[in-house]
Formats: sequence, structure tokens, C-alpha cells
Amino acid sequence: FEHILSGIDHLLFVLALIILMTHFKTMLVTITFFTIGHSMTLSLAVLEVIYLPSRLAEFAIAVSLLVLAAEINQKKKSFMTRYPWGMSLFFGLIHGLGFAGALKEVGLPQSQIPLTLFSFNLGIEVGQVIFIGAIFLILVLLKKFKISFPFWVQKVQTYLIGSAASFWCIERALS
Repeated sequence: FEHILSGIDHLLFVLALIILMTHFKTMLVTITFFTIGHSMTLSLAVLEVIYLPSRLAEFAIAVSLLVLAAEINQKKKSFMTRYPWGMSLFFGLIHGLGFAGALKEVGLPQSQIPLTLFSFNLGIEVGQVIFIGAIFLILVLLKKFKISFPFWVQKVQTYLIGSAASFWCIERALS
């Protein structure tokens, strides 16, 4: 739970998914496939079936966020909006490798790997659900009080996400 709330890159990714998906049901399915993806690679990496150095995983996470920010700005129907579940599953696979690095840093008691994996995944999901709930609460309140923003303000959030992702790409590539 603590890891997800301190992982601004992951939270920005989830926010970008919310921005990109225009229907609640589509967003829910998209987030679910993202969760399935990161749960799979987290488990496989912890069980040492697959391995990717954490600096490469962190770089790939930044690239995934940059791709998603670019997708938001597409004027035509993009690949991500046509196949949101497939793309979010793919990106989830990448993010799971980053989560595996974080879990290994905390330490894994070898006798409790299944419980540790379950607990870590549960904490990530609880944090993610709370974050999504907070975003939707804000959106509901904005709608209830009839608060709207000019078009350029709505675009600023995407550019901020893309700028942060670009910074992390450069920072992580150079580390």
C-alpha cells in the first residue's frame, strides 16, 4: 500500500488511463487488465522465472507513461483506445517488473513467498482503488458544482504527465 502511494509514476499512469478512457466500464476493464499484467510479472519475477534489471524495468515504466501521454493527445482513434485491455495488459507486464524490484528491496522471507506476494499485490490494489476512488470523487464534485475548465487547462494535465515521463526516461536512462 505504501509503495503504490509513493510511486508517483504508477499513479500518473493510472490517472492517464482514466483520462484516456471515456466510459466508466471501459476504464474499469482496462484497469483490471493492467492489474492482471502486473500481478503476473510480479509473481514470475519474484519466483525468479523471469528477470529484468530494475533500472531497465524503471526505464520501461517511464516509457510506458510517455506513450500513454502521447496517446491521450491523439486526435484520431488510437491503438490504445481501440484495444485498451490489450495495451494495459502489456503495460501492466512492464510495471510488474518494477514492483518486483521494490518487493525484493523490502525482502522476501523464503518460507512465506505466496503470502508475501498476495499481501504485496493486495496492498497495491487497495492503494490503486483508493486513488481511483479519489479521482472519481473529485470528478463527481466538479460535476455537481458545475465547475468546468477551459480546454487549455484540460490539456495541461496531459503535458505535465508527458513532461514527467520524459524527465524520468532521461533520468533513468542516464543512471
